[in-house]
Amino acid sequence: MAQKYGKVYLVGSGPGDPELLTLKARRLLDTAEVVVYDQLPGKAIIDSISVNSEKIDAGKHAGEHTLTQDEINALIVQKAKEGKDVVRLKGGDPYMFGRGGEEAQELIAEGIGFEVVPGITSAVAVPAARQSDRPLPGRRSRRRDDPPGAAGQAPSRAEHAGGESKGRGAKQNQGDDDKYNKLNFTHPVSLQ
Repeated sequence: MAQKYGKVYLVGSGPGDPELLTLKARRLLDTAEVVVYDQLPGKAIIDSISVNSEKIDAGKHAGEHTLTQDEINALIVQKAKEGKDVVRLKGGDPYMFGRGGEEAQELIAEGIGFEVVPGITSAVAVPAARQSDRPLPGRRSRRRDDPPGAAGQAPSRAEHAGGESKGRGAKQNQGDDDKYNKLNFTHPVSLQ
C-alpha cells in the first residue's frame, strides 16, 4: 500500500498587511495542520494563523537564523511525510527574493506534492501601499513638452545617453529605438 503524504503549500504573504493576502493564502492559513514561518510575513499575519495549526518559527530574527535552509527543507518534508498538510509561509512571493525554488526542488526530490500560492511582491506592492499616483507600468502618454521622466515615464534611449528626443511620434529613430520610445513605463528594479 502506497504511503499517503500530506501536501505542502509554498505561500506568499505579500507585503505584510493581512488585508493584502490572497483569498487562497487566507484559507490555507485558516485550515493548515502545520505552518512553518519566519518573521518576514509580519506580526499581524503570523498572529492570524489558526490556533488549531502547529506553528513552527523557522527563524530569521535580526540576522540570527533559528533554522538553516537545509533544516527548513527537512522540516517541511518531515511534516508532509507524517501525512500533514503544511503551509510554508513566506514574505512577499515565494519565488521572488525567497527561497521557494530550493524548497520546491527538495519536495520534488522527495516525491511530495506541493503548490505555489503567489503573494503580492514588493515590486508592485510598494506603489499600492503608499497610494502612489505612479502605477507600474504608467499608461499616460508623454507630451512633447514634458521633461524627460515626467509623470514617471521612462526617458527615451536618446535622453538616457544625453541626446535630444523628438518625442513619441518622431521619426528620428526607427526600429528598436522607436519601440523603446513608445513603452512609457516606470522602471521597477529587482535586486536579485
